[in-house]
Amino acid sequence: MSDYLDKSALTSQELPEDDVQLAMGKVRVRGLSRGEVFAMQKSKADGGLKDEGAWERRMVSVAMVAPKMTEDEVGDWQRTGTAGGDLESVTEKISELSGLSEGADKSGLPDVRGDES
Repeated sequence: MSDYLDKSALTSQELPEDDVQLAMGKVRVRGLSRGEVFAMQKSKADGGLKDEGAWERRMVSVAMVAPKMTEDEVGDWQRTGTAGGDLESVTEKISELSGLSEGADKSGLPDVRGDES
């Protein structure tokens, strides 16, 4: 028996999930994988995510477990919600679950705004 992990344990990890209590009820989100964050960063560099609003729409649409939302639906939420409201709580939880929240060791990953840390 080896003291080392089997490689399948490294490539089949489940991403952490948690509920976020909002004013109207709760939603479920998950953390972003490292690959998803890198893909979002590449999309931003290629002009696909032109602003922080686009980054947020992509992040939430990828990480929202229940209810599932498209980027357009998240955009509708952005347009109707308050600046520090429910959407902010959701993005903070996604960042926390992804290891991207302030003070987290990001290991070279961009933060939730797409900036290199």
